[in-house]
Amino acid sequence: MFSLNYIKKQIDFEYEYGIRDFEITGGEPSEYNQLREVCQYIKQKNKNSKIAVITNGGLWKCNVWNLIDEILVSYHVGKNDPNINRYFFPLGHTYEKVKKTINIAKENNILIRTNTVLGMYNINSINYIIDDLIFFKPAIINFLPVNLFDNTDSLLENTIDYNKLRPILKNNIDKLKYNLNNIFINIRYMPFCDMEGYEQHILGQL
Repeated sequence: MFSLNYIKKQIDFEYEYGIRDFEITGGEPSEYNQLREVCQYIKQKNKNSKIAVITNGGLWKCNVWNLIDEILVSYHVGKNDPNINRYFFPLGHTYEKVKKTINIAKENNILIRTNTVLGMYNINSINYIIDDLIFFKPAIINFLPVNLFDNTDSLLENTIDYNKLRPILKNNIDKLKYNLNNIFINIRYMPFCDMEGYEQHILGQL
């Protein structure tokens, strides 16, 4: 892992460019034993800086809750999914630690966002993911169909044809909106024309 001094230099560099809000990603930031010091350094430079942390749920054990403003939880397999793909999810469900992290975030009035990458490894079990998201009640839900922008050839066979993905996404957007109030649902990496009637959910496309 990077040293704390190295990370501080990166923050200084970004701060000089006018960046004031930071999203801490990884790997898994909760495994970095000086995460609190990183957050403190950002706040020392500007107490109004907003800090978001991306996590697979392990953040519950970290002493950062009085310093951060948002969490972005990666959630790709539901707790009741009986057919977990062990290649992509070797540790199984992340439900229990995600539940702990989200509960602490709610206690501290932290904004909660979720990311769910959809591929052939989990699309047929999306109902389990949706049920868990309804239970977690995040403020923002993001769906990201597998994309190959970074030459991730290992995921090639797990990309989903838009013709298959379209009705599944539409049905589950309807389910989420029916069960959750004031929810923002975003879809990335899909063209507007593939989500007719649901274009307001497309994010990040020109």
